[in-house]
Amino acid sequence: MKLLMPSATGVEVVRAFVAMYRGKMIQSTSADVIDYPGVLYNVTGSTKDPKAVKGYKGLAWKALLKEYPDFYETSCYVTNPILSKRATSHPGFDVGGHMTPNPSGVVQRGADSYLMPLCKWHNSTRRNGTAFSHSKTKVLKLRGYMEGDSAITFAMRMGNNHAHTLLFLAPGSKKWDFIALSDAVKQGFDRVPLKAILTSPIQEYAIFEKRDDGFYIVSSNISEGGSKD
Repeated sequence: MKLLMPSATGVEVVRAFVAMYRGKMIQSTSADVIDYPGVLYNVTGSTKDPKAVKGYKGLAWKALLKEYPDFYETSCYVTNPILSKRATSHPGFDVGGHMTPNPSGVVQRGADSYLMPLCKWHNSTRRNGTAFSHSKTKVLKLRGYMEGDSAITFAMRMGNNHAHTLLFLAPGSKKWDFIALSDAVKQGFDRVPLKAILTSPIQEYAIFEKRDDGFYIVSSNISEGGSKD
C-alpha cells in the first residue's frame, strides 16, 4: 500500500517530537491490517488527530486508516453499553484511536500498537483504562510507533529507504511536508538555494538520516517553542 503524500498536522506536536528525539534513535515504521478480536484500551500519551486545515486533505490518524479499504465505510468500533447521555458523538468515526491490549495504556518502546475507528467520546482520556469490546475485528497494526508520534512523522518513516529526508514547514503555514534529499543537497544544505529544493521557502525543518537501526535527526532549526531562526 502506497501512502499518499502527507499534509496538515499539529505544528506543536511535530516540534515536540523533534525536540524529544534529537540525538536519539527513531524506529522505522510499518502498518498492516490484521484481525484482533480481543479487548483493547486507549493508549496513554498518544497524539490526537489535528483539526483539518482548509485547502489540504490532511494526513491525520483517521486519514491513515482510510488509506485501507477495510476502513472506508465504518463507525466507532466500541460495543460497550453506553450509560452516559454525553456520548453524542457515538457511533461516529471521528478519529483513528491508538489502542493497546495493555490495561495501563502504556506501549513500551518497540512494542506494537493498534489503530481503529473511534468516536470522540470513546477516544477521550476519561476512557483510559476502560476495556473496549468490539465486534468489528479489522485493526491497523502499527510497528515502530513512538511516544509523541504524529501521523506525519509516522508516515514519513513508513517504507522510507532514502538516506536523508527533509521534514519542513513553510512560513505562516500549518502544513508539514517531507521530501527525500539527495546526498549532495544534504551535505550543502545551508549553502544550496532553497528554491533549488522546494517550491516555497522553509520556516522550520529537520533532516532525518536513515541508518541500519532506524532514523536520526542530524540537522534541525526546530525547537519545541518554534523556529530558532
